[in-house]
Amino acid sequence: MRKFLIILIGFLVCHTAITSIAAYSATQKLAYYISPNSFKENVNIITHGKVKFNKQYTDVIGMSDNAFVKIYMVSFGIRRRITIEKIDGKISRRYFIGKKEADFEPSGREMLANVLPDLIRDSNLDMNNRVNSTYEERGLNGFIDKISSVESDYIKALMVKNLLKDQQLSNDELVLLIRDFPYRIKSDFELSQILKHHNSKFLRTDVLSKEFFRSFSEISSDFEKSQVLKAVYKKNELNDIQFDLYLQTIASLRSDFEKSTLIKFTLKFKKINKTRHDLLLKLVDNISSDYERSQIMEIAIKTEDFANLNVEKLISMAESLNSDFESGKILGVLIENNILTSEHFDSFSNILSEFSSSYEYKNTLVKLMEYDKLGPEKFDFLLGAADDINSDYELAGYLAELHSKTKNISVDQELKILEKSKIIDSDYSLSKFLIKFMSKTDMTNTKIRKSIIACCQKIDSEYEYGKVMKAIFSYPEKKN
Repeated sequence: MRKFLIILIGFLVCHTAITSIAAYSATQKLAYYISPNSFKENVNIITHGKVKFNKQYTDVIGMSDNAFVKIYMVSFGIRRRITIEKIDGKISRRYFIGKKEADFEPSGREMLANVLPDLIRDSNLDMNNRVNSTYEERGLNGFIDKISSVESDYIKALMVKNLLKDQQLSNDELVLLIRDFPYRIKSDFELSQILKHHNSKFLRTDVLSKEFFRSFSEISSDFEKSQVLKAVYKKNELNDIQFDLYLQTIASLRSDFEKSTLIKFTLKFKKINKTRHDLLLKLVDNISSDYERSQIMEIAIKTEDFANLNVEKLISMAESLNSDFESGKILGVLIENNILTSEHFDSFSNILSEFSSSYEYKNTLVKLMEYDKLGPEKFDFLLGAADDINSDYELAGYLAELHSKTKNISVDQELKILEKSKIIDSDYSLSKFLIKFMSKTDMTNTKIRKSIIACCQKIDSEYEYGKVMKAIFSYPEKKN
């Protein structure tokens, strides 16, 4: 039956490598449970100080002053204990059955030799020396056989970390290792810690890189995958093949949040060329959350080196958003960063035509009013866009904004705005617009005055009509 190791108390370990002797220092307490079908029920070990074991790990052959090893075992209700400590410069071994001390030879020695190898194998006792001696004597295949016999994911991971830290493995050995150990470690955390801290060794060649990124399939947690991918991108200058593998791994994540976080991280952490920038933006298509997608697009737009090269793609991405708020926000960022030109009118109009919210639609258009890069056709574009504002309240406010924010507005443009105001059905909204319009125009202009009076004729409410007429005649007419 397999054995199960349970760590009861956290511990600190320091290792001293010795040619044929193992050494261990620090203090720890372990519980080692063995199947009830075995003649043993459970074993506990406590160690303190520097301890040296023989090569077979069946006995203690050296200790520092004040060091000790205590092993407790319960078998069929019988308690047994072995205490090993240094007394007057000599190693003392004592054996207890229940509360009574018994001769160490042969029963105590037999118990020690029986349980100590298993305790060490499934713990971190003398880990550094064990790993290096196994590799040096039996090679990588011997090391893999060794970790396959270990039950604890923590110990397996610790063995792999020690091997990668201490040994200069060849590329072929690294391929063999990365193909094997990820399948043996079931803990996402333990596996991700190895890949996070030792990824550079697995990116030396394209073959190694493919095996390394393939190992991500053994991690079920998107969070842990994300942590490893961030470490990979921070520590390494990825070639085109590696960058493609990196993107494929991001695309495989199930979490929109983690996927979005990694794309934003990649965009911001290092400057990348246009090709890689475009490849990153393609990943946005696989994110369902409008919020996460808009967050990525906003960062992409603000990446100055590439924004102008990706405008059509960014506008297309904004069009694919279902949220008017998020679409409007992206269009606003494009405007604020001076990216749009008149050649983008058609694409821009297509997005606006999909808006269902008059409020968001109007707010997006208002941002364009003081944007100078759209050329002389901007006014007619903005005026025509008013036809798609369904709310009389929003339409009245929009036309008033267009009138006040159009630089060097001509009389002809003012007359066009007044003509457009006739589509406002609400008497209250129309009268409010006209009164505000009058405060911003030259009321001595006969054409303007006549046009405003003409607009008043569609107001049915005597109260609202009276307010507008009173306002009109409060301004003096032009004297001939």
